[in-house]
Amino acid sequence: MIVRNIQPADVPVLQAMHEVAGYEFEFPDPAQMEEYLVVEHAGIPIMAAAAKLVPEILLVCAPDKATHALVKFKGLQLLHEELRARLMNKGHAEAIASVPPELERNYGRHLQRHFHWLLSWTTYRIRDWKRGQ
Repeated sequence: MIVRNIQPADVPVLQAMHEVAGYEFEFPDPAQMEEYLVVEHAGIPIMAAAAKLVPEILLVCAPDKATHALVKFKGLQLLHEELRARLMNKGHAEAIASVPPELERNYGRHLQRHFHWLLSWTTYRIRDWKRGQ
């Protein structure tokens, strides 16, 4: 197996993989990615990874009982609207939000219903590339 840059001939093969897998995310356009790598085995692409820069939003919130639920929800609404406007003004079309587990438990469905947030795949934080850990 080898890792290499994407080639135009790879796109239809990867698009077919994407369709058969039934992924709910849009197929990543190579022209919009900062990096697009393909793993090939016996000359056939078997997987790919595409990287793009997307803002990450981290939320710090008062513990459950410290603030009334409706006050917290209004705060989330205000932050959502302001951050969305600021990030759109900088040319971003999306962001990733890391939400504390207790907030997800209590507000997850509201974030989806009222703000149209999409529950996505499990997110891992990759740190310290130099040490390989």
